[in-house]
Amino acid sequence: MELGVAGVRSVISAALVVGILAMAATDAAADLPLTSLGLVVGRNDPQRNIPDELFQAEVVVVRRLGAPRRWGKFMVRGRFLTSAGFLRAGHDTGLLLSTGPGFAMTLWPWLDFVGAFAPTLLTDYRLGGDDLGGRIQFSTHLGFVWRPTRQWSVGYRLQHMSNANIFPVNPGLDMHLIQTTVGF
Repeated sequence: MELGVAGVRSVISAALVVGILAMAATDAAADLPLTSLGLVVGRNDPQRNIPDELFQAEVVVVRRLGAPRRWGKFMVRGRFLTSAGFLRAGHDTGLLLSTGPGFAMTLWPWLDFVGAFAPTLLTDYRLGGDDLGGRIQFSTHLGFVWRPTRQWSVGYRLQHMSNANIFPVNPGLDMHLIQTTVGF
C-alpha cells in the first residue's frame, strides 16, 4: 500500500500530535502546579462555513506555566491546558484530545482575558454532513473569565479549529463555548 505525500504528511502530523499529548501525561506535565479543573461546553454558529449544528463538551485541566509577569498594570500568567471531550453533529460523535500553552491576563481583580493554542486530535473528523478535513486539527481560543470567588469562575471563549491546510479539505470551525472552573 502506497501512502503518497498526503498520507505521509498525515502520519507525521498524527505522530507529532500523539507525542505532544503523551508528553502532557508524563511527569514533565505533572511538575507543573495544577491551578484549575473545568468543564467547557458550546456549539458552532451553523450560519458560518459548517452548515450543521455541532456540539462540543470537554473537561480541561489547567496547570501553571512559569511565574506570573507584570505587563504594565496587568498581571499575565502562563498556562498549560490539557483537555479531553467530544464533538457531536447529529448522530455522529468524535472524541477530541488537545494540549498546549495559553495565557491569562488579569484586567481587574475579578476579570481575566484568556487565550490558548493547542494541537488537537479527533477520532472522527466527518460529523453529520460535515468534513473537517482530517484527524489533526489546531485549536485557538480567546475569551474572558469572570472570577466571583477565588475558587470558582465562569467564562466565554470563541474557539477556532482548523487543520492549517495540511489536508485538502479545511473548512475551519468556530465554536461559542462557555466554561466553568474550580481553582486550587
